[in-house]
This record gives sequence, structure tokens and C-alpha cells, in this order.
Amino acid sequence: MQGSGPLNCPALERRASAGLVPRLTLSGAIAISLFVGAPSSGAAGPLPDMARFQFEQQAQNHCPGQAIVWVDPRSQTYDASTDRFYGRTKTGAFVCLGEAENAGYRAKRRP
Repeated sequence: MQGSGPLNCPALERRASAGLVPRLTLSGAIAISLFVGAPSSGAAGPLPDMARFQFEQQAQNHCPGQAIVWVDPRSQTYDASTDRFYGRTKTGAFVCLGEAENAGYRAKRRP
């Protein structure tokens, strides 16, 4: 039966058998997964243990009286409410300032 090989796709099976698609070995797959999953020196991981919120009001209810910041996990920085990118990056979240600082986030450099 066609398409039942390791690629499980008839079109890719034909190309692979013709030598047009390199076959991925188990050792190659492991090497790729290790490379892709390895943290780089400048990459930030996911937000560490802190309450993060989609909406500013949710964060304010969580920590009343404390400043709310927008954290960017890629750069491990936060923006204050007066900053340009406050609430605007795709991967960020609203958190309490104290929790962000305790988790290792730092204020962005201001120009």
C-alpha cells in the first residue's frame, strides 16, 4: 500500500524513493529535536511562576495597589503603563511589578 512508509504520504514517498527528499533517520531526528529544543544564550524561557493575565484589570484585581507591567518573555523585560509597547507584544502578559521583578524580569532600557 502506497503511503504506508515512514513518511506516510504518497507524494513524499515517491520523491524520497527518487532521492529528491532526504530521509530522516532516528539519530537525525534526535539531533534536530535537541538543537531546536536547546535554549540559546539570549532566548528566554516561558514566564516563570507568576500570575499572568490577558487583561490589565485582571492583574489589578490580583494585586491591588501595586503597579501593573507588561512582560515580554522573549526579552525577559517589562514595560510600564507609560511605555510604547505596554500591552502590545504578541507573547506578553500583564503581571504585578513585584512578581515580575522576583521572576527576574527587568525594565526595558528607555531611549
